[in-house]
Amino acid sequence: MKRGREVDEAKRRIVYSDDEGEEGIEDDQEQIQERRNAGAGAGPSAGPAPTRMVAGRSATDEDFFPKGSIKRIVMKNFMTYAYLEVKPGPKLNLVLGPNGTGKSSLVCALCIGLNGGPKLVARADRLTEFVRRGASAFEVVTTISSGGEGRDRVVTRKLTKTKKRNAQGETVEGHESEFMIDGVVKTGREVDALVKSLNIQFDNLCQFLPQERVQEFSSLDPYALLRLTQQALGDATLLSQHQQLIELRKDDKQAQDDVDRYTEKLARLQAEHEAQRRDYERYKRRQDLLAEAKSLRGQAAWLSAAHKLEALRAAKERYLERKAALDDARAQQEEDTEPMRRCQVRANKLRAERIPADKKAQDARMKANACQKAITQHDEELQRLSGDLGSLEEEGRKRLEGIERARQGVARAQAALDELPEGPPPEVTARLDELRLEIQALQFRQQELGSAKNEAAQRMQGIDLELGRLRARISTIGSRRYRLLQTLQGAGRLPNVATLDAWVTANRSNGTFQGPVWGPIAAELTVRQVPGLDPRKAAQYVETTCWFWLGAYIVTCREDETRLSEEASRLGAGQCKVLYSPHNPAQPYTVPHPAGPASRHAEYGIMYTVDELIEAPPMVMRVLVAQCGVNKVYIGNEQAPGNLNHLFRTGMRCVLVGDTEHSHITSHYGGTSSINNILYNGKVLAGGGSQEDAELEQLQGRERELEEERSREQAEDATITAELEQTEASRRAMITEGNRLHKQAQDIIKKRGTCRGVLETAKRTLANAERVPDPETRRPAIMAELVRHVDAHGPKCEALVKAMRVLWGALKAAGLLELQLKDVSVQLEQLKAGREERERALRAAASEEAAAKDALAAAKAEKEAAQRHAMEDWEPLSEEEKALVSGYVQSKTPVSELTQQAEAKEAEADKVVCRDMNVMEQFKKRDAQIRDQQASLQEAQTRKEQLAARIEQIRGSWLPEIRRMVATINDSFSANFKLIGCAGEVRLQESEDYDKYAIEIMVQYRASESLTQLTGARQSGGERSVATMLYLMALQSVTDTPFRVVDEINQGMDQYNERKVFNMLVESATQPDTPQCFLLTPKLLPGLRYTPDVTVVNIFNGNALETALPPAARKGKMSTASIIWGQRANLVAVA
Repeated sequence: MKRGREVDEAKRRIVYSDDEGEEGIEDDQEQIQERRNAGAGAGPSAGPAPTRMVAGRSATDEDFFPKGSIKRIVMKNFMTYAYLEVKPGPKLNLVLGPNGTGKSSLVCALCIGLNGGPKLVARADRLTEFVRRGASAFEVVTTISSGGEGRDRVVTRKLTKTKKRNAQGETVEGHESEFMIDGVVKTGREVDALVKSLNIQFDNLCQFLPQERVQEFSSLDPYALLRLTQQALGDATLLSQHQQLIELRKDDKQAQDDVDRYTEKLARLQAEHEAQRRDYERYKRRQDLLAEAKSLRGQAAWLSAAHKLEALRAAKERYLERKAALDDARAQQEEDTEPMRRCQVRANKLRAERIPADKKAQDARMKANACQKAITQHDEELQRLSGDLGSLEEEGRKRLEGIERARQGVARAQAALDELPEGPPPEVTARLDELRLEIQALQFRQQELGSAKNEAAQRMQGIDLELGRLRARISTIGSRRYRLLQTLQGAGRLPNVATLDAWVTANRSNGTFQGPVWGPIAAELTVRQVPGLDPRKAAQYVETTCWFWLGAYIVTCREDETRLSEEASRLGAGQCKVLYSPHNPAQPYTVPHPAGPASRHAEYGIMYTVDELIEAPPMVMRVLVAQCGVNKVYIGNEQAPGNLNHLFRTGMRCVLVGDTEHSHITSHYGGTSSINNILYNGKVLAGGGSQEDAELEQLQGRERELEEERSREQAEDATITAELEQTEASRRAMITEGNRLHKQAQDIIKKRGTCRGVLETAKRTLANAERVPDPETRRPAIMAELVRHVDAHGPKCEALVKAMRVLWGALKAAGLLELQLKDVSVQLEQLKAGREERERALRAAASEEAAAKDALAAAKAEKEAAQRHAMEDWEPLSEEEKALVSGYVQSKTPVSELTQQAEAKEAEADKVVCRDMNVMEQFKKRDAQIRDQQASLQEAQTRKEQLAARIEQIRGSWLPEIRRMVATINDSFSANFKLIGCAGEVRLQESEDYDKYAIEIMVQYRASESLTQLTGARQSGGERSVATMLYLMALQSVTDTPFRVVDEINQGMDQYNERKVFNMLVESATQPDTPQCFLLTPKLLPGLRYTPDVTVVNIFNGNALETALPPAARKGKMSTASIIWGQRANLVAVA
């Protein structure tokens, strides 16, 4: 029956992870299947797996999971998991597990696997921190439901740690990420696009609320809460409209500011304009007169240019006459030039004909030279063949001589080889073998000695280490500070003072303290040696007076006082006092003596005050005076006890004599009394201590023993070293002898090899000489070649004669052309002599034409200068002024008349007085500014009207919808609060400024209270958790998000509210058309109402598993499958 109820009430999933990885999981699955087949045990294995049905379909149908919800998550080497696979349900997923088991790792994997940043889960600063310890990479595979629209999307992210060197050569840790969507490599931006298209918002606390950001959600300001709520709707229209309204409202305010600014500036400019109008009209009259004068002067300038134009026309007519005369002279010269031209043409033709004739002669000469060269080469070849024929006998003789010399070389090499022995002498080989064995024996002995030397060195190293520790301990025990601390600690008054002092010493200069620290006071002071007083007695007096404060520390900062006191308590040294002093440590301090210095009372037996026995820093002396009164305790000799009455009357209250303390006490009621106490026999400042002295003597004795042992080891090491050196010398001598004998044997072998090489070379030389053919065999071929060359000599001579005849004909034709060219040249010189008279007449005409041209150029320059003067110095003339100038030109009006009229106008203008010469420019500039301001004002007013219309349009669409959304959320939120016996509201805070619109969460947990706003400081952690959870549940009906994650929101809730909130969560999260929900909690309350839409995911991982397992499992006698089914059975029993 229990199994049946468990199947009907909830589908539970148990997730187990350990270091076995994927192989371990597969083994466990096989064992689970075996248990199912065998029917063993209680739990789900005894019956068929439950099947959820929705609308007549199986829970495994593709469209059961909403689009964008999570169907499967696989983690490898992620955070605490070597391998983990989770298959959540489509509605509410309750993830259970003790703290530290890795529940939040599931949330992190969900975010990081879909390219979310580490700050979104607030678990780490770098992505590499999510890699499991000991691994170099993690992999997260997330299966996202398609909602029945095609196949599911599988997103894989693999992150690998990397190490690279930067520009400074330092090793910098980094990472590389690889993304895949449906097995295809993609970029991170493509994964972000997929996540955004599914409306998955990891940065929205209303959808994704990890454990580390729960406090952040409850501390959200109302404005951010409204923004995140709109963002969580799934439809970005409201958020976009809100952002537009905020921006438009800012623009509207800016437009109103522009209208006010333009209006104010326009009024100011118009007032300034009217105030300056009178000066403007006076200045305008003056400017009109000056303009008329300027117009006259401009007309005068253009009139001068017109006169220059008339002069230019006359100069041009004279130039044309002179140019016509020059053209006539040139035509006459052209008629006389025709005969000369014809002669020149004839000469050029003859020169052109001469060029090919010369080339033909040159070619004929080159051909004749080529024939001559061929005959010469043919003669040389005949001579060579004749020489070869005569040298055949000499070559045959030399061939025979070479063969004979080669045979003699072979004989000599064979004889030399036969004289050498076959190998090295036997005695050399035997001696080499003996040396090899002796060297091996010496090497073995060296190894033994080396091992012995190393052992001796290790023993000496151990002795040196122990000596170092002993000497450090001796130095510590012998130090004054150590003895003081041990005495203080050993007395039982200040336990662990040495530990505290070590901590203070280690942190004095590393910034832990804000100011200087002194202490303990016993270590900061020194007892002076003074005349007439035994040093040990002086130390006893100081210790008796200051005993209560010898272990105290002094600081100059309140923070240091608190820090040091806390550390003393933590270290068990809480009895050590910490004193705060506000005085400047660098300021010198003079000790006061209320009863007078000791020298004043010397006649009564007073020697010193206690402060005179102390040498300490000023800050320590201030404390000793203030706390111990060392300036009020006097030290006397044997005379002082007889004068105590007199001394006490001077104001003294304590006198130390010998081993007695004489004190004078005055009662508050007027009475006095004297007390004599035996002084405390101080041990702190006097130094020494039987325990430390005994330990010091024991350590010094051990030090002497170790030094003697080290000396013995050094002597043994020296003996081993000497034997090693002797052995090495013997080995080297044997090696030298062996090398000499080896070289002797190698020399014999080398000589035989050399002789064999010489013999082989001689044989090859003989073979080569014998292979050379007999020269007489070439005689018939040389005779045949010689006959062929003699036969070819005749045709070559005939070709040379023919080439010489062609050369003679070409030279003759070139000579005739040269004679004709000389005849034509003589005729051309005669024609040139009659041309000089006509050239003189032509030069005269050219000179007159050039003079006329210069005059024309000068007139043109004057005319252009006058025009340039008129154009550059004066403005262009109007049509009226042009007509006046034309009349002046026709009436021949002089320029001076216009100049006089202009001077008269200027004189009249000078009589008009103006106070501000810049009034015209200012008036025109201001007038332009007024027009610009009017246009800007009109534009700003138009823009403000457009913005107001746009704001009203968007507001009419956005505000009703946002009010409806808040009302819907409020209805659900208020209803849920009523169910837990409290009151709550969700209000929309409206304002003229749209960035001030906000959502306020109002709560009332007690009947005596009124509704108050939910803040991070007013309500308790449990109350904030309840409000946060109920608000998230209220969003279920208005948001369109594929899934929602809430991590340990029930932390801080009492059991009553936790149970009610959970029941409401089950009801809201399992409604139709609600998103998938993940709720992480460390505990599961018994007796809760579960539905088939609740999927329980149990996490068993890490150290928490040990405490939850049965004893048999902890001893390793149960398999993973047995553990899982056993825990599953326990859960069923609880349910």
